[in-house]
Amino acid sequence: MVRSSIAVGTIANGTELEKLLRFISRHQTSMVSSPIPPAGHIPPQFLQTLVDLDAGVTKTVAAEKSATKKMTGAKSKAVTGLRQTIKKKNKEFEGVLATFNEVCAIPETHDYR
Repeated sequence: MVRSSIAVGTIANGTELEKLLRFISRHQTSMVSSPIPPAGHIPPQFLQTLVDLDAGVTKTVAAEKSATKKMTGAKSKAVTGLRQTIKKKNKEFEGVLATFNEVCAIPETHDYR
């Protein structure tokens, strides 16, 4: 879904990412109001998607800086918007992402990729 949209040509609308972020927001709200632990659980697949998107956008921006033929205005605006959204969400989930990255760095643990 979102992972296949990392390519610059297909992220222009960003609706898949917005759907995912709305789902996580609703999931957190329902888990916090639920009496069943763990309240506020974040699915590891969501965290992996954030990590993958961040890496993909960073790679795209780095490739764009060295490219001779630049992106069109619409694509550049979409990449910038996606980059800002990912940066905002990374700050929001900073603690959980740090724990997730530590767990994924150990080869013997579960691989969510």
